[in-house]
Amino acid sequence: MTLRKMRRPSLVAGALALAVGPMAGCSRGEDPSADDSGNERLDAASDGQFTYALLDAVAAAARGRLGSAAELARDAELRAVELGDLEAALEAAVLPGLWRLWATGEAQVSVAAVDSAMERYPVGELTPPRRVDLILASFFADAGQVQRGRAFLSRYAQDARPRVAGEELQLPSGYYTSQGAIAMAERRYAEAIRALERAAAAGTDDPIAPDFRLGLAWERAGARDSAVLAYERFVEGLAPALAATQVARADVWAVPYALTSLGELYEAQGDEETAAEYFERFMELWRNADPPLQAEVLETRERLRALSGQGSTGG
Repeated sequence: MTLRKMRRPSLVAGALALAVGPMAGCSRGEDPSADDSGNERLDAASDGQFTYALLDAVAAAARGRLGSAAELARDAELRAVELGDLEAALEAAVLPGLWRLWATGEAQVSVAAVDSAMERYPVGELTPPRRVDLILASFFADAGQVQRGRAFLSRYAQDARPRVAGEELQLPSGYYTSQGAIAMAERRYAEAIRALERAAAAGTDDPIAPDFRLGLAWERAGARDSAVLAYERFVEGLAPALAATQVARADVWAVPYALTSLGELYEAQGDEETAAEYFERFMELWRNADPPLQAEVLETRERLRALSGQGSTGG
């Protein structure tokens, strides 16, 4: 089983605007100063404890440390509950399922985790329009449950309709990312690319990762050169964030999958030197990954040996 097939959920079998403050690709519709009972409520996105726990969770997921990522996301979830921001709590609770899906391809387990999160924080009880609907739309599309994903996307669009006659409908970049994820799951690659290009052009820090998904859409469409350009733009753009002590980007979780895709694409083109560079970067990123994911690191090491001509000598 190849790295791509093992880790990446089947986007053709039918990857989160998990927003952290102003970086978000999605927007809240509620007044952050009060909840439905009229009590004062703080927005978790403006709380340092919540934000740092969440970003640390994203960084751990990028490095293949899913156990640590889940613990940190749980810390963020509980902090959001303390603040009375239940949508932020749900978003943090959804993260471990999302990362497990992309890291292992275990759709059933991942969906069960997300369903459990929605039981704790029923989506229908949150004030619309809910950015978490966009997270869930992409997640379920990635997990092969496209109809569920489409339902969340449709609900968001309906809730976001202007309340004033003649006012233009304003949709966040996360809407188009989710639209692209659903189109890709249905093998409508041209439509997926259009939607993801629109999302990526917004330049927001969208944890549903439109830049990564754009590369994947080009790859699925068979346009390898365009896929390489999109993946490299994504990876190189996030290199400073991964190198920083405090990761400040919410989409870095997708970097390892872009790195292995680039390695595979360059290997297919016969550029073994560049392929090896990307495989090495993946191995470095996941050098302390959880034990269940170390098999992928080992497989990549064997692939590097083959590229260097050492596979037949055992060197």
